[in-house]
Amino acid sequence: METVCHVITKLELGGAQEVALYAVSHLDRSKFRPFLVTGPGGLLTDEAKTLPGVDVHILPSLARHVHALADLAAFVELMRLFRRLHPTIVHTHSSKAGILGRWAAWCTRVPVIIHTIHGYGITPAQPPWVRRILILLERITGWITTHWITVAQADIEKGIEWGLFDRTQVSVVRPGIDPLPFQTGIDAATRDALRAQFGVG
Repeated sequence: METVCHVITKLELGGAQEVALYAVSHLDRSKFRPFLVTGPGGLLTDEAKTLPGVDVHILPSLARHVHALADLAAFVELMRLFRRLHPTIVHTHSSKAGILGRWAAWCTRVPVIIHTIHGYGITPAQPPWVRRILILLERITGWITTHWITVAQADIEKGIEWGLFDRTQVSVVRPGIDPLPFQTGIDAATRDALRAQFGVG
């Protein structure tokens, strides 16, 4: 059985967090042993702890803001955890966890390192020198990344423009939704009336 560690900076309410929770909770348990690693204080942390068969590890030093000492502590905590768990795959989400998690995985010889881009933390509002540093940091970290996943084609084009990867290193995997809540609790007549009202189906 292969150990898979998903790493995300903080389990706040958001698309990246929902994707990470869905991914870690739907791994085939006959093949994979899932772990979720995150920083403290997220609104979805309690939900994550209830996921059956998922071991959740809270790293006290992993936080969104940049702080050299805390970031170094988080990096060391990640390396210690990976040395203990011996994951085959480390899959990172979000900018901070993406950088720290991938380098910690590389330093502990994790065979497969995957990063999902849920949009970039690099924006036109940032000073040009900050943007250049962030792009360079992502580009260098790309050297140790086995494969990239994006949730939109536009993120592939931006990553290629910035020199993060080429087309053979990246895949688009769009987030899905659980259809079950939309399939129950409505009778056929009501469904047909709603379809007619909104001009669908």
